[in-house]
Amino acid sequence: MAGSVDHWRDSKDYRSEYFKQNPGFFGILWFCSQCRKPLIGKSKVQVDHIVPPSRYSKKKYDRSGKLVKNNSVLARMLNTKLNLVACCEECNKKKSAKVGLVTVNGAVSKVGEVAAFGAYKVAIVGIALGIKGSYFVVTKGAKVLTKPFRSKQPLQVKLLVAAAYVGFVWYIFSRV
Repeated sequence: MAGSVDHWRDSKDYRSEYFKQNPGFFGILWFCSQCRKPLIGKSKVQVDHIVPPSRYSKKKYDRSGKLVKNNSVLARMLNTKLNLVACCEECNKKKSAKVGLVTVNGAVSKVGEVAAFGAYKVAIVGIALGIKGSYFVVTKGAKVLTKPFRSKQPLQVKLLVAAAYVGFVWYIFSRV
């Protein structure tokens, strides 16, 4: 069916892929990308696309009903881990296929999610190995957080990541 959501998605299994990449804190806790509400349990999490599939799908029908292929970068990354975030049911319904501030919120949340889960994984590994002191956790956490700056990305990407980190830290501390 041309207008169905299933038509836009190459992978209907993106939900389980999201949970493999983002197991949550202690396997049960995620945060909504829009309202930052804690979501306890996978049943409360709706996996949302930052960039809506309806806007940039690989296959679409034009106004005349003709099937058109889209090979853009956005179309190719729709169901990748980079475009998926946790969302509560209310925010997901409000967001629907909108773009704009909700897309920015999703992108900022994704940066925070990557940083938080990276630091969480490093902390768990440190605890599991029985390493005492916070030096290991801090140095490995810093390595995870600075990886985008050590890559061969253009300066604009590095500045965007830095701005997202600053925004995330500001958001967290403004809530305390």
